[in-house]
Parts: sequence; structure tokens; C-alpha cells
Amino acid sequence: MILRPGGVTLEQLRSVLGDVVSDPASDSTDMTGTPKSPGMKYRHYSPKATLLLLEGDPEQVAAEISKRADLYNKEGTAVGLLVTDETAALYDPSLYSYCKILSLGSRRDPNTLASNLFRCLREFDDKNVEVIMAETTDVSGIGQAVMNRLMKAAGGNIIKL
Repeated sequence: MILRPGGVTLEQLRSVLGDVVSDPASDSTDMTGTPKSPGMKYRHYSPKATLLLLEGDPEQVAAEISKRADLYNKEGTAVGLLVTDETAALYDPSLYSYCKILSLGSRRDPNTLASNLFRCLREFDDKNVEVIMAETTDVSGIGQAVMNRLMKAAGGNIIKL
């Protein structure tokens, strides 16, 4: 049983071991009870900023993030946007004047997304952003580990469009 998804994926373990399952608690944002493995109970590897995840059609997500970024900007709140190479062009170029925008890499290379995740979150900390809005990614393969880390860092703050 996989207690927490990581660099070795469920599919890779199944190809060698056969019957392997994921603990349902690994995808949960419920942080009560006794954790079965490190990183399951508390906001883990979290940025200093509030992290919001937005899930849905990429164009709708980009439009909603852009709208919210404008509102935060008007309030004087420093905002970071965590996007991917494929969606970066969907964002209004004017956002670049007041938002810190970082790409995790290409959705076609989920290993790159995984390897860049914590570097990007730390970079937002270094840039003193107060709110980070991030796109969700595919949960197959190592994408499950990426989304697990994002969900934990966000404390379950996900907006489904």
C-alpha cells in the first residue's frame, strides 16, 4: 500500500509488484488523526503565502486567476501565479507588471513539474508574495505526487470551475 505518492509512481510499483493500492487518506486534505507517514498530517513544505489551487478548463482557469489577480492587485496584495509552459500564453501580459509568474515546466514532462515544484514555492517566498494561485495538473503517474504536495501546501484550498 502506498501511504503517500512520490517519485516512484503507483504504475511503476504495479509493473514490478502486481497488486499495489493507494491509501485513500493520501488524497485527503483531512489532517486530523494519527498520520501514517511523514507529510500526511500538517501543511507540508508550504510556502509562507496562502496557496489557492484552481481546477478546470485551462482557459477558464487562466481567466479566473487573471480576474482574482487584478482584485488582489487593487488591494495591494503581492500575488504569485504558478502556471505551466502550455498555459502561460493564456495570461494577460499586463499581469506580468504586478504579478510574479513562474512556470513549473511543460505538462508533457510531469517529472519536470515535480522537480520544479518546491523551487518555485521557495522562489515565491523569496519574492515575498502573499497569495499564490496555481493551476492543477493531471494526477496520473508522478502527477499524483505533484498534486498531493500542492493540496497539502494549499491546506485543501481548491476552487473547481
